[in-house]
Amino acid sequence: MSSADYERLLSELAAELTANGLPRGGRTALDPQLSALDDRLLAHQADLLHSCPKLGIAPPKLTAIAPTTPPPDAGAAIRQAHRHLDTATSSLMQAMRWATMPRFLPKARIRTRHLAVYALCAVVAVAVHAMVILQNGVIGAALGFAVAPLSAFAVAYLLIGRLGRPWIRTTTKPVKLNRYPKYGLILCVAIDLVAALAWLTTGG
Repeated sequence: MSSADYERLLSELAAELTANGLPRGGRTALDPQLSALDDRLLAHQADLLHSCPKLGIAPPKLTAIAPTTPPPDAGAAIRQAHRHLDTATSSLMQAMRWATMPRFLPKARIRTRHLAVYALCAVVAVAVHAMVILQNGVIGAALGFAVAPLSAFAVAYLLIGRLGRPWIRTTTKPVKLNRYPKYGLILCVAIDLVAALAWLTTGG
């Protein structure tokens, strides 16, 4: 994507204005409005080129889309173009806001988010341990009662370092991430114990 894309879009808009019956000489009165639109397009291009690499995506390729309802006059066409730019700018700002939030449960509190990761990993570990028990019996899989919660804790601890951070850092200073290891280990062990008790209670 380059300024040529924006210049092409602006040229197409000018051509559309002429095709709708506006004399070429009569465009002089619209030159300030077209220049303002051009400035906004270039500013939005700069924002995209600056933001897309941070988001890890390629800048979108611009293509002209014919309006469903053609504007009745040149002024309406320019106002419509500004409204589209407002929508594009708002969408880009929303994407940047989401990018500065954690990737997993972005609106949750830090402790809630991290304990949820521990809980999910513990449930997966219990499910794997249950399958091992079904294949080898309780005695053959006895070691799993210690391995399952510890494995879940270790995996969750590492995942939090990934899921608990935003795509884009708002500061260059290193930010300490509180993983709540004590609560996480207790939660993993508790889930494993509850699963074991449930297994024994049901006569598994």
